[in-house]
Amino acid sequence: MLSVQYHFAMNSLPFRYASRSLTSASRRVQARCLSAAAADGPSPKRTALYDMHVDLGGKMVPFAGYELPIQYKESLVESHLHTRAEGCASLFDVSHMGQLQLWGRDAKAFLETVVVADVQGLDTGASSLTLITNESGGIIDDSVITNAGDHIYMVVNGACKDKDLAHLREKLTEFAAAGRDVTLDVMESNSLVALQGPAATSALAALYEGDTDVIRCMPFMSQVQDCTVAGVAGCIVTRCGCKLASLPPPPPPVAGNNFSPLTSGLSPRTSLITSPADTGEDGYEM
Repeated sequence: MLSVQYHFAMNSLPFRYASRSLTSASRRVQARCLSAAAADGPSPKRTALYDMHVDLGGKMVPFAGYELPIQYKESLVESHLHTRAEGCASLFDVSHMGQLQLWGRDAKAFLETVVVADVQGLDTGASSLTLITNESGGIIDDSVITNAGDHIYMVVNGACKDKDLAHLREKLTEFAAAGRDVTLDVMESNSLVALQGPAATSALAALYEGDTDVIRCMPFMSQVQDCTVAGVAGCIVTRCGCKLASLPPPPPPVAGNNFSPLTSGLSPRTSLITSPADTGEDGYEM
C-alpha cells in the first residue's frame, strides 16, 4: 500500500458511508476499539480527514494516538455487509498507521535482519506481508513491505508504531555502526487510506488518471508509484487486500459533482479483518 494514502469518491457506484450502531454481536467489536482507545492518552492527534469524518457524522474516539471514527450513522452490521456486497466498496482512514522508507545500498540487507521476508528477492513494485521479530524470533508486529526501486516502503500497525520504530532504530544504529549504508525516514505528513470491497477496482479505476488497465490488471501484492488519483499527484497505490493508498498533503477533496465519499469506521474494519469469508484480495491502500 505505499506512499501517500487516498480517500475515495466513486462515480455511479452504490457507495455509501460505512459506519454503524450496535447489535448485540457487534458490541464486542466496538468494545475492542474503545479498549484500545483508552490506553492512548489524553491528547490524540487528528488525521487530515478529521473534518470530513465529523461532517459525515462520524463518532470520533481516541485510537492508537489519533481521533478516528468508530462508526457513522449506519450500524456495524450494515456497514460490514455493505463492504462485502457485490458492486459496493468502503473507504477507511488508516492514517494512524506508520509509513516508513528505508534508503541506502544496504537497506534490503538490514531489513532482512529484522523481518522474515525475502526482501532481496522482491521484484521492483512487489509487496510482501511479513513479520517484525526480535532476537529470539518472537513476533513484534506484522507489516507490509514493498520494493519501491530506490528504497523500501514499509507500513506498520498504528497501535504498535512507536514500539516498532524503537526496535527498528535500535537495530539500525547497530547495523550502521558496522559501516553499513541505511537510513530510515518516517512519512509523518502523508495520509493513508484503505479502499475495500468487491467494487474497489472499479472505484479506483474511475479516479485513476491514465491507462485504467494499470489498476484493473494489478496483481495481488503489487504497487503503482507516483500516480495521479482524483487529481492528486504523487500517490502510491498498493493492492494488498484490506488496505490502502498513500498520498501527499494536502488531502484531495472527497466530495463534489457526481462523486460520493465512501467512509467506514474502526468497528467494521475490525469485523471485516476477522471475517472468514474475506480473502483480502479486494482492496487497495493509497
